[in-house]
Amino acid sequence: MNYYKYEEDEDNLIGGGTRFVDSSEGRALREVTINGDCFLGSNICYPHRGMMIAEKAVDYDQIEEVTPITREEFDAVWSAHLAQNAGRWAIIKQAYPVGTQVQGRIAVFYPQGVIVDLGDSGTLGIANYHECKASSKLEFLSSKHRVSAIVRGYDELNQWLLLGSPQVHEDRVSDPYWWL
Repeated sequence: MNYYKYEEDEDNLIGGGTRFVDSSEGRALREVTINGDCFLGSNICYPHRGMMIAEKAVDYDQIEEVTPITREEFDAVWSAHLAQNAGRWAIIKQAYPVGTQVQGRIAVFYPQGVIVDLGDSGTLGIANYHECKASSKLEFLSSKHRVSAIVRGYDELNQWLLLGSPQVHEDRVSDPYWWL
């Protein structure tokens, strides 16, 4: 794992700030931007913005404005971001107890798995890529396809629902704000 930080431009929801990155082989696993008391994290799907994470591998060591940092520095900022969202996370866990059947749409493919947008206030779940692939034809394994699954637990590091028995369906949910 490698950890970095750099100054972000003002074209984000919190008007710029410092971005902190946790990456493996150039693929961002977690990112968080902090500007004062405001945090913008990659573990949340923001309305009209989506996921706030690099979509492809980046060679951070080749970018002059990027500074390597320690894991401890990254973890401190990430923990502060999680603490700021602790109330939201508690509500999500209460609304989705283990065993709950859920439906959503494929939002993005992360190195950690398939991120499923459940559509209510940015609730996200993560499903195993290979289980999703085994449940469907390969052409349906793309963003916006409907997914049904069962909540099997909670990813406390990312504040995501852990989804089991995922089934990827043929139909798509094209509107990213389909729950509104």
